[in-house]
Amino acid sequence: MQGHQVILFALLVIITSATEITFFGAYENFPIIGNQSTIDADQIVLFINVTKCPTTVCSCEVRSNASNNALAVNFSTTNSDRGSVKVEQLRADTVYSFELICIGADKSAMLVLKTDFGRPSAPEQISCNLAGNHARLAWQRPSTPAGPIHNYRLTLNRTTITESIPGDATTYTMANDYVWGTEYNLVLTACNTNRKNESICSDPSLSSLTFYMEATTTTSKPKPSPANRLSCFITYPIILLFISLNVLL
Repeated sequence: MQGHQVILFALLVIITSATEITFFGAYENFPIIGNQSTIDADQIVLFINVTKCPTTVCSCEVRSNASNNALAVNFSTTNSDRGSVKVEQLRADTVYSFELICIGADKSAMLVLKTDFGRPSAPEQISCNLAGNHARLAWQRPSTPAGPIHNYRLTLNRTTITESIPGDATTYTMANDYVWGTEYNLVLTACNTNRKNESICSDPSLSSLTFYMEATTTTSKPKPSPANRLSCFITYPIILLFISLNVLL
């Protein structure tokens, strides 16, 4: 009976001394503003809390489908149970999986996260022509949207005309009549709004267009002068009719 008690005691010691993963996530808690996400378009910072590490310094690593190499967790010098790891060079608006493995833990922890929306590439194949009296733009969506494309922004001669062109639009007709002979310097940018409510737009230097229609003049024919008129007389036996005919020579 005494031998069984010793075995049971040993099992209890193994179970209670195993490393426990108490937190694995991508946000920090701040005293006033609360939880703040640490997920960006091109990187994710993961935070880890562990207890009961078998040594004075905890040892953990994070494996991900973003890389073939595991990343070592950096533990705080002031709080040995709390650590973090930064996963970089990620693609925007992309799903990644992460596995936290700690020495002494009986199981790992899993996370599936999606990166934030990022900066889209510029709209492509931008063109402008006249639709009636209005300038009309047409374009193709960015080849690398880095998100859903929230809106398009249009500037005319460095003045913003609109920022509310829908993200699924591929044409836009300007409200005001085009003034013939006026040069339009147009810039169309694609914008995403990320989860932090920040607007991130494409490089404006890659999507500029100059539109110009030369003013046309109409030449009217000059009115005939009196010297260009021809008068004709037709005589009848009793009645003399005088008819003055104006004929353009």
